[in-house]
Amino acid sequence: AELEKKTGAVAAVGMQGRYSPGVQYLKELLAGGEIGKPLFFHMTHFLPRFAVRSDHWWSATRESGSGVLNIAMSHATEPLQFLLGDITSVCGMGETLLPADQYTDTGEPFNWTAEDTAAVLARIDGGPQGVIHGSNLGTQRSGFHLQVFGERGQLVIGAPGYASYAPTRVYKAVRDEQALVEMPVPERFYHAQKI
Repeated sequence: AELEKKTGAVAAVGMQGRYSPGVQYLKELLAGGEIGKPLFFHMTHFLPRFAVRSDHWWSATRESGSGVLNIAMSHATEPLQFLLGDITSVCGMGETLLPADQYTDTGEPFNWTAEDTAAVLARIDGGPQGVIHGSNLGTQRSGFHLQVFGERGQLVIGAPGYASYAPTRVYKAVRDEQALVEMPVPERFYHAQKI
């Protein structure tokens, strides 16, 4: 942003997750008071480790900006902030739990330096606090999962991969009920709309 101001160049950030039909629907439900005031949240984004070719060695390094914190958790945090507000404070940690790997094209061994797992405690501006936990050591089935707990119940959204690319499903539970009930995403959210 500072370089943009200084040079007059145009800079942009591409937001993706907020355009998911399920995320759009969840935004509407939250804004309509479906569960009352959000009190806290819990978000996980567990994906499998991506394959690395020897000519893309840099994609496994911390210095290149790779890793779970800068990639997977950034993709997950964008819809979180769209839904609940800006994150104002965090504390957390990240680690490379499984450094050993092999290049897919040569079979040559190498070590990851980019973190593959991270956990963050975050506070939303004027809103709830919650936990964001991500890993590139999960399974594709785990994917993106966000639970928002409110005064009158909880709303849950899940996707088998990134919320921006995979189909999302939305669920609701009313306080004092055990079962989550799927809330089918209305067809209107599957069409282009201005946000």
